[in-house]
Amino acid sequence: MKTRIRVTTSAAPAANAAAATKMGSARTEWRRAGRVPESRIRTDQCALKLPAGGFSTPGVPEGLARLLDRLRYMLLPTVVLSLLFMASFTRYTRSSMLEVVRQDYVRTARAKGLSETVVINKHALRNALIPLATVVALSIPALFAGAPLTETVFGWPGVGRLLVEATLGGDYAVAQGIIIFLSTLVIVFNLLADISYALLDPRIRYD
Repeated sequence: MKTRIRVTTSAAPAANAAAATKMGSARTEWRRAGRVPESRIRTDQCALKLPAGGFSTPGVPEGLARLLDRLRYMLLPTVVLSLLFMASFTRYTRSSMLEVVRQDYVRTARAKGLSETVVINKHALRNALIPLATVVALSIPALFAGAPLTETVFGWPGVGRLLVEATLGGDYAVAQGIIIFLSTLVIVFNLLADISYALLDPRIRYD
């Protein structure tokens, strides 16, 4: 019984050593032949399709190829910044829709025999977007100023990153100019939000 146990335990390291030798020889053959395993090829292709930093590939010709290259570099930063605001926009829309669908004019539209799609899209959703318009309008200036971390990680020269670098570097003239620019954006988008109220709700009129 002891002999069998010794044979079994001694055979396991031999099998592991043989497997390691086989893997090592396969890697050596790949290197000599200049080939790359298929798994690494797929990983490299995914990495090339979604670059982790920068905003363009050097040497890309002008035209459609340059545009597609810029869009490929913009994908990951856009997704990161979109996810930052998507949750709040969804909650605002949901709470506003729950309040609007209980109004009398929505019941009247349903009583007229209109389809649920027309009731929701034409009557309820337009009025539910009024609070969301304010949130979106105020989020756009915050998008310019509140993305220094995203711009630093992905290597994008943005306004937020420039504001942080100017403040830390003591370049207060640039910092003041950026703050004035952001303040102007807040005023402009507040004005656009007020104008959009009249477009969304026909009961609102500006004389």
